[in-house]
Amino acid sequence: MIMVGRIAELRDTSPGPTDTKTLDEISRFTASSVLQITYARRAETPDDPILKDLQIVSQNIASAFTPGQYWVEDLPLLDIFPALVSPWKRKLTSDHQFEMALFEGLLRGVERRLDGSKGAQGSIPGQFGGSVIATDQCASAELLRNQEHFQLGREDVAYLAAGIFEAGTETTAMTINTFLLAATCYPEMTRRAQADIDDYMSSSKNHSEDLVPTFADLQHLPYLGAVVKESLRLTPTGSSGVGHTPTRPGIHSLRLECDEDGGTNKLTIPNEATVLANTYGLHHDTNRYPEPWHFDPGRWIALDSNQDFEPGVQRCSTTGYSLDHTHANFAFGFGRRICPGSSLASHTLSMAIALLLLCFDFKLTDRAEAHRREIEKLDREEFRRWFELFPASDVGRAAMHREQLSKEECHDERDRLGRVLIDAYIAFKLSREQLAECIRLEPRKGRPWLKAVGDTLASTWGQ
Repeated sequence: MIMVGRIAELRDTSPGPTDTKTLDEISRFTASSVLQITYARRAETPDDPILKDLQIVSQNIASAFTPGQYWVEDLPLLDIFPALVSPWKRKLTSDHQFEMALFEGLLRGVERRLDGSKGAQGSIPGQFGGSVIATDQCASAELLRNQEHFQLGREDVAYLAAGIFEAGTETTAMTINTFLLAATCYPEMTRRAQADIDDYMSSSKNHSEDLVPTFADLQHLPYLGAVVKESLRLTPTGSSGVGHTPTRPGIHSLRLECDEDGGTNKLTIPNEATVLANTYGLHHDTNRYPEPWHFDPGRWIALDSNQDFEPGVQRCSTTGYSLDHTHANFAFGFGRRICPGSSLASHTLSMAIALLLLCFDFKLTDRAEAHRREIEKLDREEFRRWFELFPASDVGRAAMHREQLSKEECHDERDRLGRVLIDAYIAFKLSREQLAECIRLEPRKGRPWLKAVGDTLASTWGQ
């Protein structure tokens, strides 16, 4: 609710269509939520220095995870050279030292507060104020208490705690940003979702319009759940997910069933190999998702009605629909290494998107069309280069097939904008600044929900 209230204030104080403060506030919201869970610490503003440092860490990790970033990945022999002549070693060592100092500092802050140090909360006014989670109940405190039991070193504790934050911050913010693009480019979807929430809230609250929705309310809004799942489908954590490596020595073999002839194929995974799943391809499979680049929450309603059990929207006999979308698609991974925070992320996304739909209308700016043309021009050049490099190979044919699929007959110009901009955003071809230039949030006229949010904030936080 704080996020929604502050976005509304930004509309009054910074009405410019190219202002990035709305996206900054969304990032602050997702970061602050996980900071409280991990360190019992709130991020008061988007300019919080801890958030700035954590953003640098996230960027460094994303750079290091980019396939082909360093020559040593293709030429392992280069790894024998010392750091003096190996720039990637110096860069990664520097990154590690920066993040270790940050993580250790956050962990020490938790320890000081656990010990009751007077200086823990006094050095920076409000630094640790406002957390709804007590220090002794946060994840860092739990890791410190069980450090000996789990045989963890100091660095292990610092990295395990920081990993909770790393995994749950920008991924959630990016999914909300994808929703903002979709809500802007697909007004019919937005109106339907808003009408569902309005109707339910008006009827379920005894026609009193001074309350905001609870998680229990959201369980009775299946179309909202479909919007969340479609946003997750189009915002995977990287096009290839997170790499995994076999933990046991030796050659690993998997038998894959073939649907066509009923036979099996054998897939061999060498020891220490890195396995990357084509999450982007799975989420754009035309057999599973017709018109995969079209933002269509209705596809999830159809899936739910056509089968007894659809993991993404589980029917609950007494409370409605589950808000846990862990298994709706592969946005949270799969198998034993599936994201452990997927349920929290699902609930966070559901409430954030519901409040945004309840309180705001979403407007498209003139810059959106200009960005679409620029991106399509870059895509055509990219596809052409790939085909010229590999004209007779599967790579070249795949590039041309991808271009053909992306040029499916669009429903209208808004649909074309949505397909291009959303896909460009998750591929990092559309920056946050460019995204901010495309959208504008305005308080809904004639609706009392934004005032209800403000009243609830005032009664809860005294502000």
